[in-house]
Amino acid sequence: MSNFSYISTSEKQTQLLGQAIAQFVTKDSLLLLKGDLGTGKTTLTQSIVKEIDSSIKVKSPTFVIAHEYRSELLIYHVDLYRIEDEIDFYDIGILELIREDTLCIIEWPDKFIDMLPQAYIIIDIEIVDDVSRVFKFLSKGTIHDKILKNIQSAVNAIIKN
Repeated sequence: MSNFSYISTSEKQTQLLGQAIAQFVTKDSLLLLKGDLGTGKTTLTQSIVKEIDSSIKVKSPTFVIAHEYRSELLIYHVDLYRIEDEIDFYDIGILELIREDTLCIIEWPDKFIDMLPQAYIIIDIEIVDDVSRVFKFLSKGTIHDKILKNIQSAVNAIIKN
C-alpha cells in the first residue's frame, strides 16, 4: 500500500493533478473517487480523460450510471451514487466494465468497495473552501502501488513549479 495527500488551491491545480494521473494510469487501472457532492470527482475525471484524449468530452454519469469513452485506451466512467443495493450492482454489470483492458474510474464506490476488485487507487476528495480541495491517495495492489508512486513523483514536480 502507498499513500500521499495533495492540496489543490485552484481548479487549474486540480486539472494539473488530473494530467499527472493520466500520465501513469494504464489499461488495467481502477480509480475509485470518493467525496461528497461538489468535491470535484467529475472535474478530476474530465482532466484525466482530456489528457488521454483531448477530443473526448466527459459528462457526469450520474443518471446513466456509466459512460464509455474510446481512444487508444478504453475508459469507463461509472457513478454508483444511484445504485441502491447489491442486486442492482450485479444486474447493471459493473464488474464487467472493470477489466484488464480498461481504465475504469468509479465515483461513489463506498457502499460497494468489498464487491470491487481488491487492486485499485482510491482518491478521497475533501472540500477545504470554495476552491481548495484535499486529495488523499491510497493504493492497493502491486501495479497500483507502482502507478501511485509515479503519480506522487509527478505531483511533487507540479508543486515545485
